[in-house]
Amino acid sequence: MPRQYPYYLKSTVIMLGLILFVFIIFTLREILVPVCFSVLIAILLNPLVNRLQARKVGQVASIVIALLIAFIFIAGVGYFLSRQIAGFTDQLPLMKQKLEQMIGQLQQSISQRFNIGVDKQQAALRDAGQNVKPWLSSTAGTVMNSLATMFLLPVYAYLFLYYKTLLLTFLYEVFTEDHYKDVGVVLKQTKGAIQSYMFGLLIEALIVAILNSLTLLFPKALRMI
Repeated sequence: MPRQYPYYLKSTVIMLGLILFVFIIFTLREILVPVCFSVLIAILLNPLVNRLQARKVGQVASIVIALLIAFIFIAGVGYFLSRQIAGFTDQLPLMKQKLEQMIGQLQQSISQRFNIGVDKQQAALRDAGQNVKPWLSSTAGTVMNSLATMFLLPVYAYLFLYYKTLLLTFLYEVFTEDHYKDVGVVLKQTKGAIQSYMFGLLIEALIVAILNSLTLLFPKALRMI
């Protein structure tokens, strides 16, 4: 008969385990975040890799082709976004002029209502800008780390796709033979949920992009008419 432990002892062990788990996740976040994204990419590309292998394409070639297709798709989305941003930058001089006018009007209003001179307001803005510089430098460092992580994602995804048989075998070996069927069901449901969720996000992003493009192009079409 298994030994029954008191409730307070079990709850304490569970709480300590949760705290230790969160601490480990927080400490290893720089490693675990790209690994998790790589797992998602590998799960999304796995059906394509399986289809290519079914057509007698080698495993390495199938993985490389799938990653290239994913890269081309992401590059296409990036090109579309860059074109939209380029069109937005054309309006920056006009927006800058209007912003300067609004700031001037706001400063005059503050000067009249609160009796704070424009010079004092500008000095306060300069001080705020000096305080923002360290934050900008740390943000730039974070962006560079994110870019470096993006270059590692294809490598991790390739390794997950290449060694997926070994990884699945390891997961099965962790449990006893009586639970092999349950493990297979959980893995299949997890893979299906992730693929459906990501596919739904892609459809949502496509619909939003189409609606935004139509909204931006509609006034231009009216002016041309």
